[in-house]
Amino acid sequence: MNSSKEISILSISTDLFEKNNFMSIGIDRLISESNVAKTTFYRYFPSKEILIEKVLERKKLYLIYSLEEVMKEKIEPLEKLQELFLWFSSWFTSHEFHGCIFMKAQEEFPNNLNLRKISISYKQWLEDEVENIFNKTGLRDSRKLASLFVIILDGLTVKANLGNITYEDIHNSWKLIISFSNQ
Repeated sequence: MNSSKEISILSISTDLFEKNNFMSIGIDRLISESNVAKTTFYRYFPSKEILIEKVLERKKLYLIYSLEEVMKEKIEPLEKLQELFLWFSSWFTSHEFHGCIFMKAQEEFPNNLNLRKISISYKQWLEDEVENIFNKTGLRDSRKLASLFVIILDGLTVKANLGNITYEDIHNSWKLIISFSNQ
């Protein structure tokens, strides 16, 4: 069971890493912002790498839960897909959007296999979920379509992170995705 201090450190660290990046945030700042003693911090997170792994794992679980929640109310496969897409499009235009923490981890730590595994497992979950939805529509090539769907979301994420995403970008991307289902 996680203690309230550990959860607080993880929450504050996630916020700082998302708004900035991993390399620019040092341990001293994390300790100061978390308002914990150095010994307390290191008891839960013996290294920054372990902290980052836990942040990514926690974020992965949060995203999976959030995305499953928005889809569970819908019965029709395309409605589920639309809810998933709407969740992302709302995120792109929200004040909480600071880019994809998994993409940041890959950019900053390209050789860290543990961080790569966590990032890949989230993306794989998303692609598998989308593939399952496409399978329920009876479409052929559900795997390829799911891969394209995730690539479109990743492209929109990058565009939003650059600060130049428009309503037309989101709308046209959804139209492209819907065109898959008409084949």
